Amino acid sequence: MTFRANMSLLTRFVLGLALIAGIVAIYWPGLNGAFLFDDAPNLEGLSTVSDLRSAITFMLSGEAGPTGRPIALASFLLHVDAWPDNPRPFLVLNLGIHLCNGFLVGLLAAMLARHSPRNTGGAATSFTPFIIAASIWLCLPLLASSTLFVVQRMTTLSAMLVLAGLVMHCYGRTRTVERPAYSVVFMTGGATVAMIMGILAKENAAVYGLIVLTLDRTVLSNLQQPSHYRLWRSVVIGMPVVALLAYLAYRFLTGIDEAGFEARAFDLGERLLSQGVILFDYLRQLLLPYSPTIGPFHDNYPLYGGLPQWIAALALLTWGVVGLAALALAHRYSVLSMAILWFLAGHIIESTWLPLELYYEHRNYLPSVGPAIAIALAVQVPQGSKRRLVLSGVVSYIAVLAFSLLQVTSLWGNPRIAAELWWARAPGSERAAQFLARYHLQENAAPVALRVLDKTSEQTPSRIILPLQALEISCSLDREQETQERHQRILRQAQRATFAGKPGFTANLLNGLIDDIEAGRCTALAAADISRLADELLRNHAVRASATAEASLHTVRARTARLANQSAIAAKHLLHALRLQPDPETARWAITMVRSAEQSTLADELVAELQHLARTTASTNAVWQEILSQAEQTRYRLHSQRTTDNG
Repeated sequence: MTFRANMSLLTRFVLGLALIAGIVAIYWPGLNGAFLFDDAPNLEGLSTVSDLRSAITFMLSGEAGPTGRPIALASFLLHVDAWPDNPRPFLVLNLGIHLCNGFLVGLLAAMLARHSPRNTGGAATSFTPFIIAASIWLCLPLLASSTLFVVQRMTTLSAMLVLAGLVMHCYGRTRTVERPAYSVVFMTGGATVAMIMGILAKENAAVYGLIVLTLDRTVLSNLQQPSHYRLWRSVVIGMPVVALLAYLAYRFLTGIDEAGFEARAFDLGERLLSQGVILFDYLRQLLLPYSPTIGPFHDNYPLYGGLPQWIAALALLTWGVVGLAALALAHRYSVLSMAILWFLAGHIIESTWLPLELYYEHRNYLPSVGPAIAIALAVQVPQGSKRRLVLSGVVSYIAVLAFSLLQVTSLWGNPRIAAELWWARAPGSERAAQFLARYHLQENAAPVALRVLDKTSEQTPSRIILPLQALEISCSLDREQETQERHQRILRQAQRATFAGKPGFTANLLNGLIDDIEAGRCTALAAADISRLADELLRNHAVRASATAEASLHTVRARTARLANQSAIAAKHLLHALRLQPDPETARWAITMVRSAEQSTLADELVAELQHLARTTASTNAVWQEILSQAEQTRYRLHSQRTTDNG
């Protein structure tokens, strides 16, 4: 090996280490961050992990998506000892995953560069696109929340599996002619990693097939497509893509009837129009970031992005035209078309018509890879002054991104200051208000926390979560008249209230109020007042649209009935909850209430319900059989007692 070759390898190694060190240094302040709103609901089960059985239970208990995301949850088991007090170990591993993903992005760019029409230097030029793509993507400020928001490891881990699958695919794809069997093994392995393991980390890995088709249509279109490859692609890639599109079409058709949108403050049309504007907003923040507007709280994002409806419709139409143009001109403008189609494919699940929240920064984690690689491929120019000029511009651009990213991570790493700034920058955000109010409560400044919640509630008058939280604080401050007035306002609002997130959270707040009443911390309210709130919320259409929310409110009613020594009413509410959402603890509680009520008819209803659950819940059949046996014993005693009394 020549001296020049050795120096070239050394230079590449040093540049790679410098990139890693730079990204670690930029993200280092952010590792002092805090747990945020979605962390506890997804990770609170870590508190119960003590052995292999409980670890498996936690891994399989996920409710964040249809698959439960067991692979992502399994990764959190590494931090059992750190939960819930120390987010740093979680964030350190998140950063490690982000760095691995940066390497995969660079590797994918290098592989694609060899087949780009702009490649004039052959394989020798592959390191330049590697370092450019990895540097740009790792420095994107909009992706900071994906790493510094603990639970978004689901996103980054899923993306890592997709990127690994794409690398395997590209490696096999370039060998489909000379080594067909070898290439099929690699490509099938990549599809397995991405579309099975990736989906078990987070469901948006299902876009893998669309990205593969995008690459085939654009930067890999010059490669030969032998018949065995076309057959493989039709089966292994085509069928999952058809299944994904069919699912999205089904959700679109059901969304027309507002199925799934009942818990949202928007309908299908409003969400779709808003996403046209939001996609442009995402792209602007990716390419020309403005760090003060980057953060975790966007639940106050306005419909249509605050723009008139006709402009939102024009934005959506523009994306449609741009997408079709990218498809039509894919061979002529392969790099640009790849960037556009990758970006749109990456957003097809979370940023179209599914009834999800409008805006989340982490949705760009995988879609942003296409534009980053496209920039790296686009700057491939011959040696000379023009090349130096172009590379100088790219380096300057990366430096600007890195500086902006440092501003973002520094704020994330100081959560107390961040809480103030995020709330000030996101007026109307429930989550920003809750995050800041939590710090004021920790500082024994409950009146200040109350003002924060009230000020935000004024901007979202139809929502009920913040008023309920304010009610609890007001009651704890012994403001009797004010508390009763707040209770009456919420009572009038409950049936028509809207929710920024899941309506099931209302049950947690009502249970908190009951805890305060039982402990004597809230004397202005009684259990009967909480019963009335729960009854009104049970008439809310958004609550009725969510089995989880409705079931949890029935357990609240059962609790208030028990406090009033109304065991029969408590048992009836628990039966309702059990029919809506099978839960062993609810079933055991129902047995206790039936036994206390001494009503054999209730025992008959409970046994019938448990018999049905024992037949239909195969995975936990042993648990339900045990509970059914207890219920049958209770029924037998009650019927025997009734016979004795009649005799």
